[in-house]
Amino acid sequence: AVDGATPLDMIAADTTRRLSNWLGVLGTWRSWGPVPEYATLWALGVRLLGKPDGGISKAALAMVLAFAPPHVTPYREALQGLVTDQTFRSELTKFSPAPGADGGIGTEHRGPMLPLLLRLLFGRVSARSGVASRAALHARRAAILAYVGGMHRRELSFLVYLTLRAFTVSMTGGAQGGGSGAKPPHHY
Repeated sequence: AVDGATPLDMIAADTTRRLSNWLGVLGTWRSWGPVPEYATLWALGVRLLGKPDGGISKAALAMVLAFAPPHVTPYREALQGLVTDQTFRSELTKFSPAPGADGGIGTEHRGPMLPLLLRLLFGRVSARSGVASRAALHARRAAILAYVGGMHRRELSFLVYLTLRAFTVSMTGGAQGGGSGAKPPHHY
């Protein structure tokens, strides 16, 4: 093992690197309409937004933004700020989830946009890396929970689902994989 990393650690790091690279390639695509299975790719991108690994969530966001869905495009800069460690805190203060707030999510976009935002924030809550201390980790989690406190209670049900999905068992006895929480954008 190199630098104390086990072979399993090296395989995981290589897999993460490859996934980030593929998402980066998909993030440069500009014409999703004719792509077969674009709905599957959309669902994958949305699902990967919630990964704690910042590199994967950032690449997944680039892929989701490449779809140019009308409910996401107006919030492009804010979402990019939320996946970047350097701008995360300032973006939380500027980009309000409260309905009708200045610089926040418009009423017409809330339904399809909130699952994307909540997945992204869930990944940030789950992330353990990029934080210098346990106190900083708790401060980031507290900031995110305070941030989502500006949402309506019914809008937070998806966040509860994300939190509890690992413990959910379907009627057939298997663990539920769950959906992406967002529909693919419509291409006209």
